[in-house]
Amino acid sequence: MRTRYAYSDAYFERLHRDSYGCGTVETFRNDGSVTKTEYANREFYSRHVPVHSLAYGKRGRDGMTELLSETSVTLRPAPYVQPAREESVLYGSTGGTSAVRTEYTYGDYGNVTGIKQIPLRNGTADDDMTLSADIEWDDSKSRYLHSLPTSIEVRGGDGTLLRKRTDHQEHIPRN
Repeated sequence: MRTRYAYSDAYFERLHRDSYGCGTVETFRNDGSVTKTEYANREFYSRHVPVHSLAYGKRGRDGMTELLSETSVTLRPAPYVQPAREESVLYGSTGGTSAVRTEYTYGDYGNVTGIKQIPLRNGTADDDMTLSADIEWDDSKSRYLHSLPTSIEVRGGDGTLLRKRTDHQEHIPRN
């Protein structure tokens, strides 16, 4: 099996003599599928970050190539280049679509504090099927790293608790 790649829109930052990569990468597979991914490659902090992706494949007996999925990502501004919102659409073979919007919130240290996944029907949010996760972090001021979640709660669209996980991290020394 052989995979081919096509690159375009390369960006070279001349002042610091640094390559920020290509703006578009296309992947061609033997089965006829193609993925086209666009990257935010104009700023140092957002280089190599995918912001738009299209996946094409062959369907049916006639082997026609058609769009299978599309994903778009909106980024937070520099220096914290993290996704603020992601929208994904899956295209069905009979013309139907399935879409999901994912929204992210962040705390003072750049950790994800909330994820909300919203199914879309005809472009409108389906609140009954929404999932949200609230994440709490160990924000002890005496510690340099704030990378350990202490609590994760996942709730349904009606606010019902679906899953909860806690960790008090007593095994980690605090200076």
